[in-house]
Amino acid sequence: MAEFVPINTQEEFNAAIADRLRREREKYADYDSIKAENGTLKNQVTTLTGEKEALEKQVKGHATAAVKMRIAQELNIPTSMADRLTGETEEDIRKDAEAVANIFKTAQGAAPLYNPNTQPPANNNDAAMAEMLHSLRGE
Repeated sequence: MAEFVPINTQEEFNAAIADRLRREREKYADYDSIKAENGTLKNQVTTLTGEKEALEKQVKGHATAAVKMRIAQELNIPTSMADRLTGETEEDIRKDAEAVANIFKTAQGAAPLYNPNTQPPANNNDAAMAEMLHSLRGE
């Protein structure tokens, strides 16, 4: 280490301080470029975070749609009704699907207008009426 030399004049003091300030400024010479790069990187992080959230939302939507479709197929619900199932979790979706499936199990289709196993009446208008009468009687 260098031997201590006392400072006796203002000029010596100014020279020593100037030298120290020059070395310190050299250390931080790239501060402005680092600051600009930091701003750019912060903007990129904000943009990428927004894109990530949008993609996660999209993936969650696809996953939910897949779960709804799978449950609808398991419970024999028409695929056109799968997107109408509600719920956030698979258990909630399954509960709603079971309720919808019960509706489809109890619902019966319209009575057929023509039954090939019966003798058709002479008049076609009478055939539909006769078929309806038979279905009402439970025959």
